[in-house]
Amino acid sequence: MKFLLRLILAGSLGLVAGNAAALNILLAHGAPHLGYPDVAPRLVGLGHTVTPGDPLTWDAAFDYEPYDVVAFQYDSKNPADLAHLTAALDSGQIGVVFFRAFGHNATVIGLGLMTTTEEAWQSPTDLTVLDNTHPITSFLSLGTVNLGFTYMGWYLTPAPEASVLATGPSGPALVVHDTRRAVLVPYFGHAVNHGAENETGLTLTQNALLWAANSGSVPDEAASFGSVKSLFR
Repeated sequence: MKFLLRLILAGSLGLVAGNAAALNILLAHGAPHLGYPDVAPRLVGLGHTVTPGDPLTWDAAFDYEPYDVVAFQYDSKNPADLAHLTAALDSGQIGVVFFRAFGHNATVIGLGLMTTTEEAWQSPTDLTVLDNTHPITSFLSLGTVNLGFTYMGWYLTPAPEASVLATGPSGPALVVHDTRRAVLVPYFGHAVNHGAENETGLTLTQNALLWAANSGSVPDEAASFGSVKSLFR
């Protein structure tokens, strides 16, 4: 039923990439006051509805039903009840996307994406694709592409139940869980040059969101790249 509603919504909004479905995204509060950008405008620019939320209020009674994806950005906190989020993820109710793991490392570890809190940045953002059989990376050839911005996530200790789809100059930059729809994306959300993300970077983000939502509609390119880019000028 949720997917049917997304298809209806996609038709009414005229969305980003061809037949891509509009998603309802619950975005954990971050720390733009430190100079790091709020991820919300770029997600809205990609055609999605974003609802900001405070993870400290996501307890055992919190209702994830209205949302397709729960996204975490820089310095957002861990949910008040991680087991409840995990249950919603494992039931297929939601997917989870992480834009940098700082601040909510316990969630990343608890969902089985990393084994420790070792997360850093790497530069330049030359992404080397190791696996393009996954829906997130299927639009890319194996090898190196640049994502446009300056700093990329570096996830030092991927968990045994996770796979590294792509690396940067220093190490893993795109990590997906093997059975859960949870993913650490390369976009680091650094205050410096975050708006220079190119079409490849935006498409990667879009694919990650759609895959996490199990939308059944992962595009080959972000048709609205120009409109999204204008949000950061």
